[in-house]
Amino acid sequence: MTHLPAMRIPCWKAAVTSFLRRILARSPAVPAPEQDPPRWAQEFLDSLAKEPAPPAWLPELLEAMTKAARSHARLAAKVEDVERKLEGGFAELRGVLEPLQRQSRVNTSPPEPVLDALDALDEAVEQSGGSLAEGLGAVRLRLEAFVESQGLKRHAATGVVPDGRLFKVVGSLERAGFPDGAIARVVRAAVTRGADVVREGEVLTNRRPS
Repeated sequence: MTHLPAMRIPCWKAAVTSFLRRILARSPAVPAPEQDPPRWAQEFLDSLAKEPAPPAWLPELLEAMTKAARSHARLAAKVEDVERKLEGGFAELRGVLEPLQRQSRVNTSPPEPVLDALDALDEAVEQSGGSLAEGLGAVRLRLEAFVESQGLKRHAATGVVPDGRLFKVVGSLERAGFPDGAIARVVRAAVTRGADVVREGEVLTNRRPS
């Protein structure tokens, strides 16, 4: 238990003030030793000053404050250790991710061989039928899923007016049931990544017979 030293009554307030300063020295909210104590501490000391002598419960209170301050110091040390470990972990993670991000920025071009294969599959599915068309369609779905996993979207719809931002018209043909000027055949599908066009498409538009 913390015991107050024998002291003259006018001096014990100063001794308790000094004790409080030492106990709270680690807190950034506590002023420097030459400054006044916090308001709450000053009010506490003012209430004690009205006593003719140090209260009997004061040593137990000061001992509890000492234990709390020591626990706070140990906790602060643990927090600092955790912060150092976290910072080290983040630095290691940044070291791993930065090369991958640089590589991702370099490899932004679309997978042309896969896209060319999909163009060929589109034509093959349209020209074939029955179980062969179903098998080719299943292969096309897998390749399209791979393209989408790369953040790309393929545009190869027919029967609609071509978007000049996505497609270049390279010719025309007659196709029954299609509106005049609509896409009758996709020679090369357009590809976008978000709002960016990464592969210009080529189409043939429908021309009604004159």
